[in-house]
Amino acid sequence: MGKCKWRGYRGLGLSCMGSCHVDEFTLTQNTNHKSGNEEQSCMSGTQSFCCLNFSPPISKEQVVDKAKDEAADLALEVAASLALEIAAKAFCRIAISAVLMPLSFIPFVGTYFLVHFKPLSLLSVSALPFSFLYTNPLS
Repeated sequence: MGKCKWRGYRGLGLSCMGSCHVDEFTLTQNTNHKSGNEEQSCMSGTQSFCCLNFSPPISKEQVVDKAKDEAADLALEVAASLALEIAAKAFCRIAISAVLMPLSFIPFVGTYFLVHFKPLSLLSVSALPFSFLYTNPLS
């Protein structure tokens, strides 16, 4: 908040001359204030409540804007992560198929690899929530 104090009270029965120093911020002005047990009232003029190194509290609009910005950043991060995961799984599916396809031309070895490694091709996309969109080229 900063260091704040009332300025401008010159004494009982005198007019007040409320102004802050050059490096201070005027938070409010009034004709009187109570300091401890003593009430300081101006006959005329005003007193100023001056603060040095004042930083106002964050407003409701600033909180809402900050929350929206953080939500947008998080949504972009999640979307990028999901896109990368989908691309990696699609690449793995294609890479496994590409490696196994030439082996299918060798009678015994091709059958062995297709039976034992076909689940790897299915596994690469089975974890996706919309894996039904992808078809297995070995099927």
